[in-house]
Amino acid sequence: MSKRVSDVGDYVKRQFGDESGVQITDDDILRWVNMGQQDLAFIAKAIQGTATTAYAAGQTEYVLPTEKAIEITSIRVDGRPIKGVEFQVAESLIVDSDPTASTSAKYPDFWWRWGNTINFWPKPTTESDGLEIKVYYIGTPETLVDQSDFLGLPDKYFEALTEYVLSKAYELDEDVQSATGSYQRYMDRLGQSFEEDKAENLFYPVLSFVED
Repeated sequence: MSKRVSDVGDYVKRQFGDESGVQITDDDILRWVNMGQQDLAFIAKAIQGTATTAYAAGQTEYVLPTEKAIEITSIRVDGRPIKGVEFQVAESLIVDSDPTASTSAKYPDFWWRWGNTINFWPKPTTESDGLEIKVYYIGTPETLVDQSDFLGLPDKYFEALTEYVLSKAYELDEDVQSATGSYQRYMDRLGQSFEEDKAENLFYPVLSFVED
């Protein structure tokens, strides 16, 4: 990731015809870049991360590695994939089979997410202590605060991002036709990048869990 917010600004202002920044300010560019990155990350699943922590005896709840994890793809305990279920399903299963939450096992039967936490059932035994939990997740970029900040997406998405920002500039100028054209090019370039390579050149951060 070698591009900065200023690179987007330079391109957009030049295409828009406002290189002096009279109409399109740096603050505008920064805000639109953050919006575009969030949109790209969600649609293209461009940020794929993993995080690990140790399974602890008696502990069923774990804080997510980052609140920026918008989707959990898979969770494994000691290399074993664990089934994920919706919160309501988990509640129903536990009420039916273990209403006192007294059941324990070396490996969990399933996990569910609530807010920024991951929960397992049944609770781990002493035999589970120290086993590795590995979370595979789809993330979203950190909010950028300065023109010199590096973008939070791989360079392959740079052109798509500039078209997104350019579409916002045209919207501000109430140029509906140009805004629509730029947004369509944004979607086209996003689709092209997505089809060219769905697996390589993505950002794989490796993080640690944040414990309470």
